[in-house]
Amino acid sequence: GALAEGASLPPAFLGRRGSASAAAKAATKADAGELLQRLNPSQLSVVRAALARRCTLVQGPAGSGKTRTACFLLAAAVRMRQQRDGGAGGVLAAAASNVAADELLEGLLAAGVCAVRVGQPASVRESLRSATLDAALERSAPVAAARDRLRAAQRSRQAGGGSGGGVSEAFQAVRRAEAAASLRLLKAAEVVVASCVGAGRLLELLDRGGGGGSGEGRGGGE
Repeated sequence: GALAEGASLPPAFLGRRGSASAAAKAATKADAGELLQRLNPSQLSVVRAALARRCTLVQGPAGSGKTRTACFLLAAAVRMRQQRDGGAGGVLAAAASNVAADELLEGLLAAGVCAVRVGQPASVRESLRSATLDAALERSAPVAAARDRLRAAQRSRQAGGGSGGGVSEAFQAVRRAEAAASLRLLKAAEVVVASCVGAGRLLELLDRGGGGGSGEGRGGGE
């Protein structure tokens, strides 16, 4: 029916000129081809099929390599986008749970993919927290400078030498700096990983970074 017809369409990231044959050819070129050589024949057939279709369901018992296959599918899709668009745009990987999202993130990092995890750091495995959006914000110089100015304004107010308005203005500056940095980091990532709940908040986060709102610009709760 309509669902099967829609699923058989070429992947959206190939654009209007995309086709199943174009996907099959692109998947064997350059970095994408090298990535796919690291899969076994069964996994490779799944990736090739998924790269030629808009919707693919993969089923297999525990330990059959479904997560590994998904990670290399994402990595291949990234390489294909880079070949087509010169590196513009990334890929969103959404999982049903935080645990599943962490598994994807770990596999992508192991495959050499520049991936960032969106969500509360407390919901992310400790060994992977350095790859979260919040951790990246901590390393952002503009964000650090804005936070330093906020702390200075708070100290000045407590000492009686500053106004509440100064603290409020500094706080808003921190929110703007975090939102702008979040937008840059998300656009720079090859793959953005999130739970389904976290993925649903990405549009709001991107709107904030683009100046469309006055939110905190953080990774969002899950």
